[in-house]
Amino acid sequence: MRKGLAAGALFASFVLAGCSSSGGATDPGTTAPAEPPAPESTSARTAPAKSLDVPDACSVVTAEQANALGADQAPRPNDLHGTAGCNYQAGEAGTNGGWSAFVAADKSQTLQDFSAGMTDVQNVEVAGYPAGQIGTNPTNCILVLDVSDEGSLLIETLSRTGTPNPCDISKQVAEAAVQNLPSA
Repeated sequence: MRKGLAAGALFASFVLAGCSSSGGATDPGTTAPAEPPAPESTSARTAPAKSLDVPDACSVVTAEQANALGADQAPRPNDLHGTAGCNYQAGEAGTNGGWSAFVAADKSQTLQDFSAGMTDVQNVEVAGYPAGQIGTNPTNCILVLDVSDEGSLLIETLSRTGTPNPCDISKQVAEAAVQNLPSA
């Protein structure tokens, strides 16, 4: 019985092989080699990806844009928690209406990295980009935008008296910044 099954399988393979080589088949030597698929993004972003390669940290938001947002002091390069960025400031410490925003094209963490394991991240959208926001008290806000698969746009804002709202300032700063980040 086994010999009969083996012979039948062998016969079927010859028949199938004969059918597959008849007319209409393409010569494998003339087909273009398949290109490897591009890595898929894990992002939900619908806006175009941005590059985080910027000439200097204070080019992410221009002085003119910062002034339009109310900043009245010159942008200053700064390092916050090991991330190089730029500080923008309006008013003096402790005054009503005063705020400070740190902005960085952050290659050390994506939005997914930022949100992992955190329960107090609020999902928002800014300028067409998904973002995570933490504003646990009325005087500070952290906003991380998913602008790249290699990192994120980070804005940390402190409003000394809570007026203006630091998360509102963060969103305005982020809207200005995404205009200046180069396309990926």
